[in-house]
Amino acid sequence: MTPKVEFHFDFGSPNAYLVHKLIPAIEQRTGVNFNYVPVLLGGIFKLTNNQAPMVQFKGINMESQYNVLTNGARLAHEPGPKHVYARLLVDALARPARPGLWRFCSMAGRSGGHTFLEFRTAANRGRPTFFGPHARTYADPDEIAAEIASYGGRVIDRVEGTDLAPLGKENPVICRMEVSWTR
Repeated sequence: MTPKVEFHFDFGSPNAYLVHKLIPAIEQRTGVNFNYVPVLLGGIFKLTNNQAPMVQFKGINMESQYNVLTNGARLAHEPGPKHVYARLLVDALARPARPGLWRFCSMAGRSGGHTFLEFRTAANRGRPTFFGPHARTYADPDEIAAEIASYGGRVIDRVEGTDLAPLGKENPVICRMEVSWTR
C-alpha cells in the first residue's frame, strides 16, 4: 500500500517554496503522491507556543558587530543545523550592513545549516513597486555571491526572474539563493 503524505505549507513561506520544488522528484522516485494542505504558520506557532525566527531574532542589528557576534555565537553553540531565511532582507539593508548579515549567517550555518535569500535585483530600479517609493537597496546577484564567497559561503542554488514573488500589481525581478557555509 502506498503511504499518504501530506505537505503542509504556508503560501508566504520561502521554505515551503523550496520544499515544493523538491516534491515532484520525490514523487517520481518513490511513487508516493503528496497531498498539498494549506496552513497558516502563524496559527500553528500560536497553538504550539512557538515563534517564527523573524520574531525570535527581531532585535539583531546587522550594523552592530556586537549584536551579530553575540547572536551568531549563541546560535553556533546550539546543537543541530540552523537555517537562516532572509526574505527581502538584502533589499532593506544598507550596503555597510551586509557584512554583518554574512558573518551572522556563516556562524549560524557552521553546523550544516543553510541560508535562503530572496531579494530584488538591480533590474527593478525605476519600476513601480507595491509599497510605493521608500528606501530600498537593489543588489546585483553576482556581487552578493562574491560577498558570500568571501565569508566562506557557497551558493548551491540560484534562481532569477519574475513570477517568483508577485505582490499586487508588482512582479519584481527576484533572485533566490541557497547558501551553504564551510567556516
